[in-house]
Amino acid sequence: SRKDHYPGYVVILSLLLALILSLVPLPDLLGAARPAVVLLVAIYWTQSLPGAFGLTAAMLMGLILDILSGSLLGQHAFAFVLVCYGVTKLRDSMRMFPGWQQGLVLLPLLAIYEFVLFWFDGISGRQADAMGRWLPVISTAFCWPLLCSVLLPFRSSVRH
Repeated sequence: SRKDHYPGYVVILSLLLALILSLVPLPDLLGAARPAVVLLVAIYWTQSLPGAFGLTAAMLMGLILDILSGSLLGQHAFAFVLVCYGVTKLRDSMRMFPGWQQGLVLLPLLAIYEFVLFWFDGISGRQADAMGRWLPVISTAFCWPLLCSVLLPFRSSVRH
């Protein structure tokens, strides 16, 4: 039956939508707090489908984001792999918490993500606002419960 196969189109569509949302121009005030939507979706599928969406898929999503955003090639890919590796290690303990507490658990991983991006910007000589890096960490953590509630109905059709 159709429900017995892996609906990869759900994962692909959610990642494409996240990529589009990450590229939409925002006013300066909102742009400073832009959540890392692509990373959030990668975290969600890494946690939900560990056998199907893992570190390789996270690295590919990071590379695509590097290409689309014009950042240093490998910057997001490296950061995505680090964060998704942390999610695989915390996966079982994260499932015990409600969505808002999971967002708090993700805070250190999101801080690592922003630190890696800040570090790469420093190495490549790009201007990097140290204080402006932490607002997206908080906004991304706050978006986690919303993302979980949006993707949960699609997850139920996925066979593990």
